[in-house]
Amino acid sequence: MSEEHGPKALLENALLAEKAGFDFVSISDHFHPWLKSQGHSPFAWTVLGAIAQATSSVGITTGLTARSFAIIPPLSPRRRRQSRVRGPRNYRGEHFVIDHAELFDLPEKAIPVILGVSGPESMELARKKADGIMTTTPDPKLAKGFEKGPRYLEVALAYAASERAGRELAHERFRFSVFDWSVNSELPTVEGFEAATHSVRPEDLAETIPAGPDSELHLKTIKKAIGAGFDHIVLTGIGPDQAGFTQFFAEELKPELK
Repeated sequence: MSEEHGPKALLENALLAEKAGFDFVSISDHFHPWLKSQGHSPFAWTVLGAIAQATSSVGITTGLTARSFAIIPPLSPRRRRQSRVRGPRNYRGEHFVIDHAELFDLPEKAIPVILGVSGPESMELARKKADGIMTTTPDPKLAKGFEKGPRYLEVALAYAASERAGRELAHERFRFSVFDWSVNSELPTVEGFEAATHSVRPEDLAETIPAGPDSELHLKTIKKAIGAGFDHIVLTGIGPDQAGFTQFFAEELKPELK
């Protein structure tokens, strides 16, 4: 997550992920972090360019945006990646205007459009316009409602030396996830999320975020996501110890998921 790590750390994390055997890496593209404890918000597209050059085989995707993405494929040929921007564009909408915008350095093949979904309206748009979907909600209806392409689901894991440490980590960095998008999409500032999550307790996250070093707890959550019909699972390792998390994935999780 770009909200939890600076640009140099994100590049290092991508290299760790490739070495650990992840199929793809995903970067969030937010204007600011969710909470002050996360502390970061680098420009995702600069980081993606660095990742594309530094890695050799791992797939690249965003979770979620589509701006500026056409520059990445020329930097990372032969690799899977998501989002499409192509051709001259003119658009006049309620919130912004695009006047004769054209991208000249385009990839050889069109890039799949992966649309963020959370309910009926976004699912209807996805079926009409998208090549795939991505969500944070492990709802089988979302997965079953889209059949023509990949179905991504973000799954947060609080790996730590103990369950208590994992619970504290999840609460410190990820307590905003206790709300659904009817709340999260309406709060525009870090201060808003700090206020909204003031009364959230560590135990309030126990049902949705597995915590600690027990691989079975994490595997149960991942397999539940797969069982719900999602075929691309985005594992979000909460916290600063990405070296420990990627090692945990390589040694404890990956062998049970292949």
